[in-house]
Amino acid sequence: MFEDSAGTTPASTSGTGPVGSWYGVNAPTYGPNLVSNGTFDTDTTGWTAYTGSIAQENGELKLINGASAPYAYTYTPITTEAGATYVVTATCHSESVNNMVSIFAGITTNGTTLGSDPGDYTVSGQALETLSFAFIASGTTTYIGAGNRGLANAIGYLDNITVKKVLSGAKAIQATTANKPILRKTPITGVYWADANT
Repeated sequence: MFEDSAGTTPASTSGTGPVGSWYGVNAPTYGPNLVSNGTFDTDTTGWTAYTGSIAQENGELKLINGASAPYAYTYTPITTEAGATYVVTATCHSESVNNMVSIFAGITTNGTTLGSDPGDYTVSGQALETLSFAFIASGTTTYIGAGNRGLANAIGYLDNITVKKVLSGAKAIQATTANKPILRKTPITGVYWADANT
């Protein structure tokens, strides 16, 4: 942590100045991609359809919503290290402006992971978009999921899904949103101290 935006004066606990910026000392380094079939060049091997249906089309994963349940959901298991941080990325687009395509990570394979686990999603639209998020693994198996929801029979596409372990240089990441660390300055003494904001 630094007291100036240029990152030249380390933050002190004596209250000599405000904290202007903070960042990791080194750029993050990552391990190999853990998804065995994230490019869908020839098929959807390794991916299981939970709701709706999936197919390979033009080198992408095609998510086809059901007629009565307007969402499609698929997942694949990866081996993780409990407590380690991972970054998930993918590209996506949709055939409908009323559809939302998402990626997420969780410890279960059922559809509730669409709303309860860490992830990223498109707001709504047809344009190609890159999704990305980080998560802390809670076990040795994590399910990487992809979803498409919105209209009945609507179609969404995903491609280039990667999951990589952060080896070094990670930014501040926590497993839940229950407590977010902040830095306070005591008014009387001017001393900085860490606090948790719920």
